[in-house]
Amino acid sequence: MSLLPSSCIMRGEALFWMEKFRDAEKYISFGMALLLRDPELSDKERQLRSWAATRLGDIALIRHERAQDKKNRSKSDLSRLKQIVKNRYFRVSHEFPDTEAGKIATLRRICIGVEDHEGNNLRHAQKKLEEIRSTSHTSEIIELSWSCQLKSLARQEKSEGFIDAIKPFLEKFPFSKLLHAPGVFFSPTRNQIDNPREVRYVPGVSKPIETGE
Repeated sequence: MSLLPSSCIMRGEALFWMEKFRDAEKYISFGMALLLRDPELSDKERQLRSWAATRLGDIALIRHERAQDKKNRSKSDLSRLKQIVKNRYFRVSHEFPDTEAGKIATLRRICIGVEDHEGNNLRHAQKKLEEIRSTSHTSEIIELSWSCQLKSLARQEKSEGFIDAIKPFLEKFPFSKLLHAPGVFFSPTRNQIDNPREVRYVPGVSKPIETGE
């Protein structure tokens, strides 16, 4: 029996959108393991792996977000779940730094960490978001990085100057789901735009793996 790594990952992607996250994680992880059997990945296979790794971060993020909604979860448990999210996104941004998946993983990691930053760390995060936004040509990345910047600014002030900072964002993204009203934000990690899976995953990009069955 032959298995395509891309088929496993696509099955996991479908399960993700069906909100069957545990099964999705198993299929995506298995597909990534099959890809690693080949020491020389093609560019398409490498791209597939970068998006699959990002999706594993998304699954961890959803677990953390849902845990936040439960009143009986301890702070230590929430902290542990958040660290898993950060670690998964860090691996993507470290292994695929110049890819779209790597940039999105970096953004999501910064976004969920903004609420923990103070002083120089907060300014560094804001600077990194500005750097990503100014060098990106992808609408999704620009919108997400910009909304995270505004979210971080909202922690510092909600003055007339802050409202002025929001206006350009609203002009460029008037129907953005990342804004509830001027100065009141949805979580960028919960409401970000997701590319169709057809854009991210191309069936048949990897060689069949003989399982011996």
